[in-house]
Amino acid sequence: MTGARFGGGRAARGFTLLEVLVVLVVASLISVVLMQGLGLVLNLRESFGSQMTELDQAVLRRGLIRQPLQGLVPDFNDGENLFSGTPTRVSGLTLHPLLRRSGRPTPVVLELTYDPADRRNTLLYRELEDEPIPLADWTGEQAAFRYIGDEAGWTDTWPPEMPVIAASNVITDVGPPQLPELIYLATRSAQEPDLAVALQARRNRVPRDPIFGTPTN
Repeated sequence: MTGARFGGGRAARGFTLLEVLVVLVVASLISVVLMQGLGLVLNLRESFGSQMTELDQAVLRRGLIRQPLQGLVPDFNDGENLFSGTPTRVSGLTLHPLLRRSGRPTPVVLELTYDPADRRNTLLYRELEDEPIPLADWTGEQAAFRYIGDEAGWTDTWPPEMPVIAASNVITDVGPPQLPELIYLATRSAQEPDLAVALQARRNRVPRDPIFGTPTN
C-alpha cells in the first residue's frame, strides 16, 4: 500500500522548473524562427509585387508603342501622309491608332525628345492634329529610330538616300518601298530595352487595297 501511494505521488507530480524553462526556450526559438520567416515572406511578396507591377507597366508601355507601328500602311503616292522616318520622328498612316477606332487609316506621329540636363528621353504620340501625349520616358543616353529595307540595309532615315548608279544601269520608276521592313527603336537604356517592329507583311501593300477606296489608276 505504501509503495502504491509513493508511485501514485510520483506520477501525479507536475513539471519541474527546469522542464518549464526548456519548453519556454524551445517555444521562444520557434517563435523567433517563425517571425523571421514571416518577415522574409512579406518582404519577398512586397518586392515581387513591385517587380510584377513594373513588369506589367513595361509590357503595357511597349504594347502601346508597338500598336500604331505594327498597323502602319502606305498612303497614296501623292497623299499627304506618306511614311517618313528620321532618327527622332516617325510619321505615317496606321490602322491601329491608340485614340480612335481601329481599321481606319489615321495619321500618326511618334517623336523622341531628349532633355540633356536631366538626361531623360520622352516618346510622344500624336494623332491627326491632337495634342501629343507621352507614351514612355526613361533616363539614359539619347534614343533613336533606325530602319531597314531590302536594298538600303540599315539607315537612319526613310526613305533612304539611294546610291547614285551609272546612267547605263538606271531603271526608271524604281525606288524603295514606302514602308521599311523593320523599325528599330534603339534606347541604350536599361530602363527601356530596345524595341523592334517588323513591317514586312505590310511592306508591299498598295493604294489599290480596299481600305483606300477606289484605285488610283
